[in-house]
Amino acid sequence: MTTGPDLRIATLNDARSRRSAEKRAAVEDAIKRLRDTRQAVTFVSVAREAKVSRQYLYNNFADEIGEERVETRAETEVI
Repeated sequence: MTTGPDLRIATLNDARSRRSAEKRAAVEDAIKRLRDTRQAVTFVSVAREAKVSRQYLYNNFADEIGEERVETRAETEVI
């Protein structure tokens, strides 16, 4: 059984894992909602929709959002 400082550390680690999973789910849901409503998927729009910082997105979702931006530009490009 974990007690004292080890219990506190385990509790903090669990809380951090939960917050991280909640943020990730919020970002993934925000991207889906933006796509479904045909809105631009940008760092600013996702951050606003998911209620997370742009820095969080740059650190954790740069590739995914970057790909979305390229796809959106390709769809809207007029030749």
